[in-house]
Amino acid sequence: MAAPAHTHSAMEIRRLEAELSRMAALVESQLQSAITAFERRDVLSAEKLIAGDARIDEYDRDIENKVMTALAGQNLSIDAVREATTIMKLSGELERVGDLAKNVAKRTLVISLEAPTRPTLGVVRMGRASLRQFSDILNAYSTRNLDAALAVWRADDELDELYNSVFQEILAAMM
Repeated sequence: MAAPAHTHSAMEIRRLEAELSRMAALVESQLQSAITAFERRDVLSAEKLIAGDARIDEYDRDIENKVMTALAGQNLSIDAVREATTIMKLSGELERVGDLAKNVAKRTLVISLEAPTRPTLGVVRMGRASLRQFSDILNAYSTRNLDAALAVWRADDELDELYNSVFQEILAAMM
């Protein structure tokens, strides 16, 4: 006897969540490595990061294809549809963070050719704060902890203030 459709869709959602979790771990690692490469002006690590972005793009495409297949091929409950589309949206956002990590790595290649400047310390500080916030939101999502997610959202103002401070430092250095 075949398993009920809702059991099959629940298993598919769990597989998608597991793949999303692996993608998130890779993105988090890439972001951490990008910040460290920037801080150390490590060209070799930056080049590896740039090349490694292709794996994140593959995860995003794979998750999107699996979600679309799941949506097209099954009679899913509204909750399963909501979960599947959320996973697809999160995958796209993770891909975007991966692109940002790649961009930090590209900037590393540029700054490695220049004399160290004070604003790079602020950029590293901001990167580390962003990484903490990214890790916190991944944990909040994986544990389905709404309070933790709201705490990350509320702390976003602090990151905005840090960004403005670093921006001012860069402007002052340029003058």
